[in-house]
Amino acid sequence: MDTMNKDRLESLSAKFKAMSHPTRLWMVEQLIREEHSVCDFVVALKLDHSTVSNHLSILKQAFIIEDEKRGKHVYYSLRADCMTDIIRCMEEKIGNIR
Repeated sequence: MDTMNKDRLESLSAKFKAMSHPTRLWMVEQLIREEHSVCDFVVALKLDHSTVSNHLSILKQAFIIEDEKRGKHVYYSLRADCMTDIIRCMEEKIGNIR
């Protein structure tokens, strides 16, 4: 494996790793539907603000989501709209295979 290919695969692997936590995957599924604020996720998940922010930061660093500050609130939306197809593919094609 050459260096360029290894770098590309490591970058892609980091994105899949960001998605590998159930809470973050749930967040992405919610963001597929509509944007949400940190507060929305805190209430829905019953987690503290710092834990939610940490999960969102991991997804943002992986370029899966993006944020926009509006007044005192930060709203998150899906940047990688291909996640819809990836999740659907995983469920339909290999979801029941163990």
